Amino acid sequence: MGKLIIFASYYFFVWAGENPAERLHIHVFRTNSKNSFGAKFWLDDLSLFERGDFTDKELNQIQKDLQTYAEQTRTLALQVQKGEKVKALRINKKGKRQ
Repeated sequence: MGKLIIFASYYFFVWAGENPAERLHIHVFRTNSKNSFGAKFWLDDLSLFERGDFTDKELNQIQKDLQTYAEQTRTLALQVQKGEKVKALRINKKGKRQ
């Protein structure tokens, strides 16, 4: 698993070695819960595929965050798919990179 972005109370990641024929996507989980069911977003159009156990409000915020960092997210996801090591992008609650 390659963590790409750690943002506020969520982390975004891709699985290294996932089916390369599937559309590029990202999984989202809460950072404070080991038992949550994650969401899945397609990265080509940033649409929601699986909602997990997130509320509508959370999903809307996650989608906005993905739109803000879409280019960086796609770049990192492609690097992970290629088997490259990546450094997670850490963003604080005010939207500043750390």
